[in-house]
Amino acid sequence: MTKERKTTAWYHVQIVLPLWARFYTLEDNRPFFSDRDGVKKFDISEIGHERRNGYSWYNSDGLKVLKKYEQWKKRIRYNDSPQSNTEFHRILFL
Repeated sequence: MTKERKTTAWYHVQIVLPLWARFYTLEDNRPFFSDRDGVKKFDISEIGHERRNGYSWYNSDGLKVLKKYEQWKKRIRYNDSPQSNTEFHRILFL
């Protein structure tokens, strides 16, 4: 009778937050970068070292917006009644 050997594998799992670009084009929602001259570049390697490394081109600040949105949804308690729909739109577009 032989014993079976069990193998255990350990993996390092890192939690990665979603990232959003600082700027996006309105036409096709592509992220873009720019030097101090303001010219749009679609490849970060095309901008100068100072701007490439001294500026937060990608960050997770969108998470703050999502958290605020969830809080807002709970506060509004949007439902399907016509009165609440009117209130919902009034708040959105004021």
